[in-house]
Amino acid sequence: MTVNSSIEGNLRKLVLLGELDPTGSRSIVIPSVTAEQSDDAVILTFSKAVGTINITISSESDIVYSTTLNVTSATQFPIYTDGFDPGTYFLNIIKPSTNGRLYAEIIVE
Repeated sequence: MTVNSSIEGNLRKLVLLGELDPTGSRSIVIPSVTAEQSDDAVILTFSKAVGTINITISSESDIVYSTTLNVTSATQFPIYTDGFDPGTYFLNIIKPSTNGRLYAEIIVE
């Protein structure tokens, strides 16, 4: 998988907290999604199909990005942040079918 070549800057790994498929089991599970941030985008990498998910990015008071995806296979999904005002934002990935949630803080400079 290759991210669009128009994404600029070095990629920084984002720490996603929470669980997309909470099962109650505490065994080691390979994450189905990882996130990296460049100077102008957040790149979500799905290692397998996860079904329908809702993605939002919000500031303290407003949702600045929202979409719903049906992830049917391993893929990458860029979210361009170059139009965002500088500041701290919150990425939320929610899987309605399992009530799973992943989240991370994003800093846009």
